[in-house]
Amino acid sequence: MKISFDGVGQWGATFECADVTEDHVVQVSAAGTVAKCQDSGTFAGVVLHVARDKKACTVQLGGVATVKYSGGAPATGWTKLAADANGGVKTSESGTAYLVLDVDEAAETVAFVL
Repeated sequence: MKISFDGVGQWGATFECADVTEDHVVQVSAAGTVAKCQDSGTFAGVVLHVARDKKACTVQLGGVATVKYSGGAPATGWTKLAADANGGVKTSESGTAYLVLDVDEAAETVAFVL
């Protein structure tokens, strides 16, 4: 049986946005606004929902998030992560340290505490 961390401690906020995708990491780009991250950039949270008009989105800012990763599988425990070029994350020596709880190498996803 696989353990699930879905929704644990999750909280978020609504932001203005343009051209963002659900389940992708984003950065705060201006007051009250989020945008896609640049490759190797820092991220603020994960897009949970994009409004129909695509002008607003809900961003998870805390709790356990699960996103796609690229490159080598992140290690569990405190691991430095940064945004990748595809809306997911990757390990990075210059990234921010996050507590990684689970890595699913078959699905290429990582669960970590924001």
